[in-house]
Order: sequence, then C-alpha cells, then structure tokens
Amino acid sequence: MPLDLKPAVRVPFERLFLDPNNPRLGGTRQPGYDEPKLLFEEKVQTRLELRMRKSYKALKELVASIVNMGWMPVDAILVWETPAAPGHFVVVEGNARTTALRSIRSDLERERARLQKARADKLVDAGSLREMDERVGRLAEVVAATAELEVLPVAAPSAAELARKLPRLLGVRHISHAQQWKPQATNVYIYSLYRQLFHETYGPEEKLRLEEALLRETGGMVSLNSWKVRKAIQAAVSFSRFRAAFEDRLPKGERFDEADQNYFLYLFEPGYAREQFGLSDSSLWLEREAEEVLFRWAFAKPRGGERENRNVFRAPEDIRTWNTIARYDDRHQTHFSRRLDVRRPDKARPVAQMDLDWNTHRAHRSPVETLLALVESLRSMEVDTLVVAKDEIKPAIDELLAIAKEYQAMLEALEGPPPQKRKRA
Repeated sequence: MPLDLKPAVRVPFERLFLDPNNPRLGGTRQPGYDEPKLLFEEKVQTRLELRMRKSYKALKELVASIVNMGWMPVDAILVWETPAAPGHFVVVEGNARTTALRSIRSDLERERARLQKARADKLVDAGSLREMDERVGRLAEVVAATAELEVLPVAAPSAAELARKLPRLLGVRHISHAQQWKPQATNVYIYSLYRQLFHETYGPEEKLRLEEALLRETGGMVSLNSWKVRKAIQAAVSFSRFRAAFEDRLPKGERFDEADQNYFLYLFEPGYAREQFGLSDSSLWLEREAEEVLFRWAFAKPRGGERENRNVFRAPEDIRTWNTIARYDDRHQTHFSRRLDVRRPDKARPVAQMDLDWNTHRAHRSPVETLLALVESLRSMEVDTLVVAKDEIKPAIDELLAIAKEYQAMLEALEGPPPQKRKRA
C-alpha cells in the first residue's frame, strides 16, 4: 500500500461527491478543499455532474459498458474524507465512473416509470415490454452492486496536506502515464499547482506571475521541465480568459472546444506570431486588443468543415505555418508572412492562401536553396516531434545520411587529391 493511501474501505455511494477541483470539472476557478459547502452542496454537485456529461464524450460509452457488462471495479477510486464533514468523501480520482453510476441511477428511475406506463398501455406489444423489463433489471443490478463501493482514502489529515500529496498521485497517472488527461485538463491542473505554490510563497493577495524557480518546483511534481510547465500555465490562463470574453460572440450553434486551446499553446511558442501578438515568456494572457484580433481571425466566421471555414486561421496549426513562412521570409527577403498584421486585422488574408503562394515560390527555388531550407528545418525540429514520430523519422534520417555521404564523396572527388608536399633536397 503506498504511503499516501490508507487501506481500502467500503463507503455508501450517496456519500461520494464529485470534486470541483478536478480540472475536467472545475476549470481554472477551483475552490480548494477547506470549505465543505463549496464541495457538497446539491447545486454544486449538480453543476459538476452536468459539466462532466458535456465535457467527457466517452461517458455514454462508459455507462453502456457498465450496464451491459456489470460493475467491475478494476481501477481504484481514490477519495478524501473531509475532516470538517466526517463521512463525506470527495472523489479525487474516479469522477467519470462516479458520474456514470449517478447516470445509471437516474436512468433506472426513468426506465421504471416508462415500464410502468407501458404496462398500462394495451397497445404496447409483449416483446417491447420484455426488452424494457430486461433493461430495468440490468440497471437495478448495477445499482444494487454499487450501493457501497470499495475506495482508497488518501492519507491526508488536512486540505493543505492533501494538496501536497495529490500531484504525486494524479500527475503520474494522468500527465505522464497511459491514461492521460486531455491537454486542457492537464494544463488546468498544472496551473492550479503553480498557483498554489505561488500563493504559499508570496501570500494570497500577490498578483500571479511566472517565476522560474516555482516553475521548476511545479515541474518536479508532475515530471515536466519548466518550459513545458510555463506553456501549460500560459495556455490554461489565456484560453480561460478568452473563452469567458468571447463565448457569447461565436456564430450561432458553435462553441469552443478543447482543441481551441492549441491556438494559445502555439501563440506562446517563440516565433513571429508571438511577436506580432505582443507576447513574451512572462505573459499570462493576450491583451484585449490582441484577443479581438485572434477572435476575428479564427472564430468570427462559421467554422464547419475545412472547406467551409473562411476564417484567416482554419486551425491552430496555421499559427505554426505562419511562423515557418516568417522564417523563410527572413532567409529569402520575401514578404509572405507580412500579409497578416495584428495592427491591420481587416487586411489579413487566409493562411491557406499564404501557404499556397509560399509553396509555389519554394517550388521555383534552386537546389542550393532547397538544401539550406532542409538544414534549417532540421535544426528547428522539436524534441517532442522526434519522440512522437520517431518510427517515421528514423528511416528518413538514415536515408538522408546515406545520400549525404554520396554527395560528400562526389564533392571530394571534384576537389581532387590534396596537394603533395615537396621534399627538401
């Protein structure tokens, strides 16, 4: 048994409460664990359950799996019993399963009502009644099997101690393990850890800022370097602020999704786009004017499919394309990247058109220019890219080395043998 966990106990299901500090549920505004009413009030729990239903797209599949296969407690549910409210357990790991079991209980009440109504309706055939009865039976079996759940309590006598132990328990599982959180949830969690460290160091009234020592300390909790921690915090804070300001201005029927956070991840990467938007290593968000430009360029028009998307940025990757084109401009004295100017947002042309014109220009370059561009691209390749695409990159590098040796041999042959030294008489 890990030192951070107590022996397993059985807890009535109605004593398990969703965690508003979970990054998939609470967002960037997390209440902590000190105040019971911010954890256990019915309206708080209802809001968290609704948020989980919306944000966790696999919830329906999880419910269906539990109903069809029965409850199988393969992974442990981790909880914390609040000292201020004994007998109340916050689920710090297992919120999706807890929500799924809540959904099954709601489904059981609804299906029982439907079955009762169908039995009173003489027009409903026997086969339909049998199917409904079987479903009610499966739901009831799951509810009975989970009336009490075996859980592992976190060994933390206080909220402060819990905050110190959770990163070790959750970070390995959801940040650097196979069952990873999605990027938005991961970044929000990293931000919450950094914010806690910052306020413990400087007090709750101090305005949040990014400091290298605290970034390294946060990274040590979740096995990430300080640069990745910095990017995660910048993305979480800037996207949350942007989302709150512009959600109601999106075209009808559209909403922000998790992938939209990548706009901010890429904007904070060193490069031409970051300079254009006035960002730096110390920035936590975009200024309002820059946010307005980003909205107009990426979200103001209906996005739909790729062909229907008429925004300047059709996807977050367009920001990286813009940076790549800007580097090309610097080397070749061209001006493709200048077609986007934050100071004149109305004059911007779609990155897709910029990319097309740029590639047309590249196609007419000399072999020497192509070779120099290849060298520059290899120099700028990130380690993350090597890790993710190593199976494709390694054969390409091997072939590149073989070709390079051939050209090197040809060049040496053209240069001829080195001059012979004359012997002294």
